[in-house]
Amino acid sequence: MEKFVRFLLPQEKKFALCFYLCKRFFYFFHSNSRKRQMSKRLFFLLLVASILCGCLVVVRLYLNRQTLPLPLEGRGDWWPAGHQFVFLLWNLFLAWLPYLTALYIGSRVRSGRAWLTLVPALLFWLFFLPNAPYLITDLKHLRPRPPVPFWFDIVLLFSSAVTGLMLGVMAVHEVHKALQHRISAQKAHLFVAASIFLSGFGIWLGRFQRFNSWDLVTQPWRVFSQTLEALDSHWEVLQALAVSLSLAMVFGMAYLFLQAVVMEKAR
Repeated sequence: MEKFVRFLLPQEKKFALCFYLCKRFFYFFHSNSRKRQMSKRLFFLLLVASILCGCLVVVRLYLNRQTLPLPLEGRGDWWPAGHQFVFLLWNLFLAWLPYLTALYIGSRVRSGRAWLTLVPALLFWLFFLPNAPYLITDLKHLRPRPPVPFWFDIVLLFSSAVTGLMLGVMAVHEVHKALQHRISAQKAHLFVAASIFLSGFGIWLGRFQRFNSWDLVTQPWRVFSQTLEALDSHWEVLQALAVSLSLAMVFGMAYLFLQAVVMEKAR
């Protein structure tokens, strides 16, 4: 089974899949309805927020330029060593994937596509959804790192965490709307609640067990077996449950706040 999954999604095709999703979501911009206009504004706000976070990372590299390594001798390679927070750029990119996938799912549902054909996209969305609220846990890197001012790192990490959380909230919102077109409202609510809890558990897998979303696609049996090994004691089970529920609660409250705003706007 694992070899079959690897055949379907080899390493070199991962970015091709991401590019395909980015291209397909542009269908989202073809509608001019009032709701679509609101979604477009939210999309561009999230895009601007992500770009600003990227700019903050670049500014931090400049502020910390004295500690950056020289190019490796005999090679032209250069990459910031240590805690330069360049990883935030990759984490933000991963946080965009569930949102773009949600936009794709919504556009396919509105175009009348059969629901079964969207199951792969929905699974992809579910696997990558934890990457958005995962940025909250990057706050663990917050501590004084001279010569960069401490307040600058506070702004950088907090901005990235909020942006990631909002990307996750919007990803759930778009899928929730799509589900309500095909199934009952009660089932849609249950699916969203389960997805939010699974996102909390996925964050625990990523932060404490150091798995990533690609591992669920390419190495599912390894993830399953090592997770069972990690949960071999009552303490580990309690820790995993506490972390999952805590982060799911933060994620869920942010989503409920968005839902309240949307309902108030619809009145």
